[in-house]
Amino acid sequence: MRYLDTITIAKLKGLRLFPKNLIHSSEAAGAHKNPTRGFSRDFFQHRPYVPGDDPRTLDWKVYARLDRFYVREFESENLFNSQIIVDQSRSMSFHSDSNPPKWDYACRLAMALSWIGLSQGDAVGLISVSDRAEIEISPRPGFQRLEILDQRLSETAPHGYFSPETVLPPLISRIKKRSLIIFISDLMGDTEKFIKGIVSLKTGRNEVVVFHVLDPRERDLGFEAPVLFHDLEEESEIAVGDQEFRHKYAEEFDKQMKTYQGALHQNQISHHLFPTDRPLEESLGRFLRKNAGK
Repeated sequence: MRYLDTITIAKLKGLRLFPKNLIHSSEAAGAHKNPTRGFSRDFFQHRPYVPGDDPRTLDWKVYARLDRFYVREFESENLFNSQIIVDQSRSMSFHSDSNPPKWDYACRLAMALSWIGLSQGDAVGLISVSDRAEIEISPRPGFQRLEILDQRLSETAPHGYFSPETVLPPLISRIKKRSLIIFISDLMGDTEKFIKGIVSLKTGRNEVVVFHVLDPRERDLGFEAPVLFHDLEEESEIAVGDQEFRHKYAEEFDKQMKTYQGALHQNQISHHLFPTDRPLEESLGRFLRKNAGK
């Protein structure tokens, strides 16, 4: 797979997604509440019998054929989904120096989260967004989903202009079950419009997490003046002739970060920064361990 390799998987083992609000709800099920799953009409898989399993789950037809005990597992009807939404707009193609493009980093992050979710027995789905919803893969459990997710991400590239206040709100009608919604984006654009769009995903049945992917140059504007900046989405340009602009930019960047953190925290939405010059597994592990300790 392009965006998930065995080395990454080895580093992800032991990490868990802990959607607090969903776990603590009496409606949530699955690996986060009942690792033996529930009884329903939706068959999930067979697995070898282990002492302590309910004898009612034994599949006697399989026993007759293989002379070994296997139990039938079923998807709980109220198993929540992990729904990953990735910003696919043109600004995600940016990268500086030897750092990976934000799009590639976001795809690797999406695949890492998918592996963790599927390893817990969750159903994982994917939506990519630019000027509209692009990739749409419905949430399903099972590791066979990884190949599908990776292939679809590999077949596409950043393009278009993202309007979060218009593209994100309609997505909530497509998310049927209780879901952990993970939004991966560089949040480049109008701050208030991004906040409006992200908050629209937060309903009584969903939990929302924002993973903010950023190239280090976008944080400190590490360029020597004079320089010509090109807007990847609006295709405009701005010439900068002195270092004073860099200081003003740093002030505005810090102001924007505080606005995001304050507004999202107020709406009970987690926000975590993922710089592309740091190992993905390190940043993801730090977030998940911190979240688990809350």
